[in-house]
Amino acid sequence: MKRIPIAAAERVAKQYGYDQVVIIARKIGDGGGEHVTTYGVDAANCDAAGRIGTFLKSKIMKWPDVLGTVVDRFLAWPLPETFNPDGGISFEPLGNKGTPHEYRRVPTGTNLLTGDEAKQMVEYLFASTGGSRG
Repeated sequence: MKRIPIAAAERVAKQYGYDQVVIIARKIGDGGGEHVTTYGVDAANCDAAGRIGTFLKSKIMKWPDVLGTVVDRFLAWPLPETFNPDGGISFEPLGNKGTPHEYRRVPTGTNLLTGDEAKQMVEYLFASTGGSRG
């Protein structure tokens, strides 16, 4: 059983003129399993197709709630001794093109997310990944 690449869903979208494609594949019997691949022509359509794929996997196909498990594990992670909320964010410059407004900066720390924020982040990460079970 092979995974169906996103490029295959993209070919279907282009060939038939669709903005969103969701492919569900199943193999029955020994060595069987299920696979879902999603594709969207742009960020908004990719997000919508991913949400459809996630709904089908969890509500129709009854796949385990991976998202909920990941969020629960994220929230249960023991905080380090150095945890410093609201005081632990700083930035370091990555380069200077001439003026202070042109500094590229990246955070060196972060605050913790709420459970809802963590779920939104994980939903975003998992939305267009497709997936398979079997």
